[in-house]
Amino acid sequence: MERYGAVTQAELEQGVGETLIEQMTLQNRIVELGIEISADSVGRDLLLVGVLKRAPFFMGDLMPEMT
Repeated sequence: MERYGAVTQAELEQGVGETLIEQMTLQNRIVELGIEISADSVGRDLLLVGVLKRAPFFMGDLMPEMT
């Protein structure tokens, strides 16, 4: 059984009432955002700052999609 910190996968699933965005839909959008941000920042220095509690997880998915 996988653990996420002090919580198991089963406990996480029990606490979720409904899935708002499917995983593949979200992953595809992250890829699109990486492409868009890369295109908009050509020739400029880019600084990414994550300000929310779980931002490192999102940034960890977004940064590899950027050139």
